[in-house]
Amino acid sequence: MWAFIQVGSLVVGLAVLIAGAGILKARLDLARRKRISRLAARHGWHQPQSSVLVARDAVADGRAGARQELAGLPIRPGRDLFLKPDESVGGRHRDMSIEIGGLLSYSSADVEDCRHFWIACVDALPAGTPILEVVRRRHTVDVSRVAGREFRLGVPDFDGRHRVTTTSPEFARLVLSPEVVSLVTSWPAGFRWRIEGGRILAWGPGRLHAKRVEPTLDRLTALTAAIPGTAGTERFDAA
Repeated sequence: MWAFIQVGSLVVGLAVLIAGAGILKARLDLARRKRISRLAARHGWHQPQSSVLVARDAVADGRAGARQELAGLPIRPGRDLFLKPDESVGGRHRDMSIEIGGLLSYSSADVEDCRHFWIACVDALPAGTPILEVVRRRHTVDVSRVAGREFRLGVPDFDGRHRVTTTSPEFARLVLSPEVVSLVTSWPAGFRWRIEGGRILAWGPGRLHAKRVEPTLDRLTALTAAIPGTAGTERFDAA
């Protein structure tokens, strides 16, 4: 009888610990989302009605949980995406149109197999621009499936550290000016970015946290300002 009571006590204790951990996790996640909301309110950002993070040729409604195609994100085949509306904010930053949000990647075969990502963009370039993606070579396992080929700038230090994939070598050479190269090489090694459909995007693994928002948008807006032609009416030739 005593052994039975001991086993029962252990089971109850374990259940209490698991429940407590779940409550703590929920509270921490709520606090994280509140910090994002406070930051958004401070900047005058809002929850976008129509997300520019969703690829323009996709017919999907993330707020209804439908399958989405998100630009710039390295999701492997067999996984679906859900953009979290309560973690997505948009507006103006450094006089540019921006959006940043959290999203969930889950297996089509096992919805319990979930992974969190964040994604951000500046919507500033002509819609017909070619695709260009730049990541550090040690992060190429996360490279999106770009319909293009590898491009080398001819700058040994940059080419050795970065993998550039593009649908237009001419566009890549125009974008990767000395100013842009200097800017990109000063960033953290894990910062991935991509130009697609008129947007300059960045993404990474993990949940979106308020402390990530401003540094990410600062980098993307600085990059946009440094790219030749973005300040005027010049349209890049989508070769």
